[in-house]
Amino acid sequence: MFSLWTDNLALKRAVLLLICLGFLAPSYFINNIDSHDWGGDFAMYIKQAENIVKGIPQTDNKYIFNPENAVLGPRTYPIGFPLMLAPVYAAFGNDISTFIDLMAVLSLLFGLMVFALLRDRIHWAFAMIVSVGMTYHTTLLFFKREVMADIPFALFALLGLYAVDRKNWWLAGFALLIAVLTKSVGVTLLIAVGFLLFLRHEQRRDNSLKSIMRNPISKVIGFVAICYFLLSEALFQTASSEGYSNVWSEFELGTVISNNLNYYYEFLRWFLFDTINEKAAGSIATLAFLSIAIIGWIASAFKKLRAIEVWFPMYVLVLLAYPYHASGLRFLLPIIPLLFLFAAEFFVLFSKRYKQFLVLAAAVPFLFTYHRSLETMKNWPGEVDGPQSSGAIVLFDFVKNETSADSKFLFNKPRVLSLYTDREAMGNGRFQSQGSLQKQVDSIPINYLIQADPLWSPGLDTLLMNNEDVTELVYDKDGFRVYRIN
Repeated sequence: MFSLWTDNLALKRAVLLLICLGFLAPSYFINNIDSHDWGGDFAMYIKQAENIVKGIPQTDNKYIFNPENAVLGPRTYPIGFPLMLAPVYAAFGNDISTFIDLMAVLSLLFGLMVFALLRDRIHWAFAMIVSVGMTYHTTLLFFKREVMADIPFALFALLGLYAVDRKNWWLAGFALLIAVLTKSVGVTLLIAVGFLLFLRHEQRRDNSLKSIMRNPISKVIGFVAICYFLLSEALFQTASSEGYSNVWSEFELGTVISNNLNYYYEFLRWFLFDTINEKAAGSIATLAFLSIAIIGWIASAFKKLRAIEVWFPMYVLVLLAYPYHASGLRFLLPIIPLLFLFAAEFFVLFSKRYKQFLVLAAAVPFLFTYHRSLETMKNWPGEVDGPQSSGAIVLFDFVKNETSADSKFLFNKPRVLSLYTDREAMGNGRFQSQGSLQKQVDSIPINYLIQADPLWSPGLDTLLMNNEDVTELVYDKDGFRVYRIN
């Protein structure tokens, strides 16, 4: 029997994957809530899924895009995540608890993906510790209760790269397509595998165009590009790229990179070494971890350049250059497993005998974070303040029943209002001038203004003070106030 286990690699891999699944499965149940925070992104994703089910154009989502508040989000998001939500919406409607259940499944699959990647590259025990540690980390436990595209993107990005490196071309094409459709930054995946194709052909004698086109990587890139165009541009006609140019133009690149370096470093320090993150030891430990990972990445790339090694720095560069400072660890999610991978590759440089040490080393960061994860699991919130609160529900009922269908609103969470009331809405920019805002209100024109105590909006408050003579309070309940512009 033992001989069957040691000789049959496929059996061993399957059994280890099932064992990992057994460890990760309980994480599915640590999200039993039926409410969502105010957010805004989740509402756009669900609204786009609703439009898919009902056959409505993606841009007909009632969201009035404000170029002076471009960081709030473009006119639509990429179609990939709404496509995942669409079957759930078709079966259950706008049921937030069911969407959160889907996120729990995707989080579990992400944990399995981390395990498979690290198992094949390093060691199964190392992979098991990192996979379980990440899945039950406080960060993931909170991510999986939010209907956001970050977990599915991380899952399919890693799966696509993993499949390319294993030369499983059909799986690679499918996974890369889903990743590219899910987030715009997914284009870096195609650039990475294209660059890998270029490097490999430069090393061959026959680097003719015909030879390049016959390469499986070329076929994968072509498949993804064609399917992306058909789904995103021809069939669903999203406008996900619109609005991002406004975001880039508002910030100086050097300042953005400097701020992002500090921003993501602080979040990574908290993720890895929670209990000592505010002490000098936390900084030293984080710098040591990152230094080891970078050296391991360099060594791994020189030893054998694979898709994962090529994509890693590309994604990091985009991350540092993107001027958005409210993502926390969400944007780091795809590369955290890679940091563990490359840190392990550092030790493998010296001797494969160090693999036993790696099992212990992998657990070290999670020793500093497990206590908060346990606390999170013990005191999981039954509900969060958001659109499902009683006050918000009554507000939405008023908007739906007491305002005309063509009314336009100014509200801090326009996409949430549009999802739950089917009314057009715009959000003002945090630093938008009153002159610019007043011009938009007059030209659109905006018919109603909504104040919400849970959602601080000084720009809206000032606008109301400046327009006291032309506004009328028509609703005031549970911390929500609706003003009609006469």
